[in-house]
Amino acid sequence: MNWLPLVSSAGVALCHCATGVARLLDLGVIEKGKGRTLLLARRYYEFVGQKGTYTRKKGLDREQNLALLLKHIEENPEGSKLEELCQVLPALSVTQVQSLVRTLQRRGNAHSEGRTNQGRWYPGPDPTVIDAL
Repeated sequence: MNWLPLVSSAGVALCHCATGVARLLDLGVIEKGKGRTLLLARRYYEFVGQKGTYTRKKGLDREQNLALLLKHIEENPEGSKLEELCQVLPALSVTQVQSLVRTLQRRGNAHSEGRTNQGRWYPGPDPTVIDAL
């Protein structure tokens, strides 16, 4: 049986792992991160003066990631390679960054020119696509 030595703020030992985790979630001591990860609550990091650590561990949401990529693309009118965009969001895989830039493309915020490792992303909709009105 997998036991996790957890103690509540009252000093009471919490029993089985799943029950203990559920209790800590209810108490707000821990919170769910992405996927199946758990992390200490924001309150803890605020208490110890490490708000930035919480944000780094929690990660950014999808819209924040999109905003960061778009900002980088807009600030580089000579075009941004996928490699550069991956540097903007180092916590994400290449596939995840590709998915985000395709979302920007569908929204008309960015377009690509070139398909290989020489391809670049530029701000705005693709100028070669004619809008069918």
